[in-house]
Amino acid sequence: MTAAIAVPLTYAGDRYTRLSHYFGLASGMVSICFGSFLVYQLGFLGGLFTSHPQWTPR
Repeated sequence: MTAAIAVPLTYAGDRYTRLSHYFGLASGMVSICFGSFLVYQLGFLGGLFTSHPQWTPR
């Protein structure tokens, strides 16, 4: 997700340096938040970090 946002900004970086920096920072923050959400959902609510996971295949 970060790469999909950061690659176009890399090419536009010479022209819009400040804007590219802020968008890169924002995409990194979104990636960290999304990753943290997934760790919480799968690891804690889904029981991945316990000895009895609650996952069933569909």
